[in-house]
Amino acid sequence: MKITNNTNRDMSILTKTLESFVPYAQERLGYDKPCQLFFESDEENSKNIFGKTAYYDPATTNIHVYVDDRHDKDMLRSISHEMVHHAQNCRGEFEGAFEMEEGYAQKSPHLRNMEAEAYLLGNGFLVRDFEDSVKTGDLVLQEWKKENKKMLKAAGVTGQGGGEQEQVAEGKKAVKAEPKVVEKPTKPAEPKKPITKETIKDHYKTKTKRMYEELKKRFVKKGDK
Repeated sequence: MKITNNTNRDMSILTKTLESFVPYAQERLGYDKPCQLFFESDEENSKNIFGKTAYYDPATTNIHVYVDDRHDKDMLRSISHEMVHHAQNCRGEFEGAFEMEEGYAQKSPHLRNMEAEAYLLGNGFLVRDFEDSVKTGDLVLQEWKKENKKMLKAAGVTGQGGGEQEQVAEGKKAVKAEPKVVEKPTKPAEPKKPITKETIKDHYKTKTKRMYEELKKRFVKKGDK
């Protein structure tokens, strides 16, 4: 992601953080087209409690973030939010005629759902999981590996060795275990189910699906799709 600082504020710390965050978020959002980030300053806007914090331009694929009197982590959430909109744009979610004037999230069911995704992932899970990954290691990746291991085990795939040898008392050589007598099954064994490999992106989307559906029930108006 190309970053342009149009302000007098030193943005080096946040820019350095984005070197890790952007590829982290891109992997989970799954978009493949680049976007650009511009840091902007507007002191009058910063005095308005309902002023703009950031916006995404789907025509130029540019993200603009206002920096006046803001914490770096707050700006990171704004960037993350707009990155979700960029991913939506790459999926074709902005195609069609949509009214983007004030209150669009109240008037358009489609845009309201897009905002729900941007707030859930952008302002929520992406930044939170990234922060946890910095502090304690990539928890999402660890969870994915754990679930993937369970899936393989359920499919009948085990690690090498499989109990062919067992260790005797400490200090003694390992001896081969007695071969087990396996009785022939009385009926044909059921074929193993095919193993579907899950990517970290798939796991991340699955993780948020239940929460997303619950939020839609609470905040999306009845009859909206």
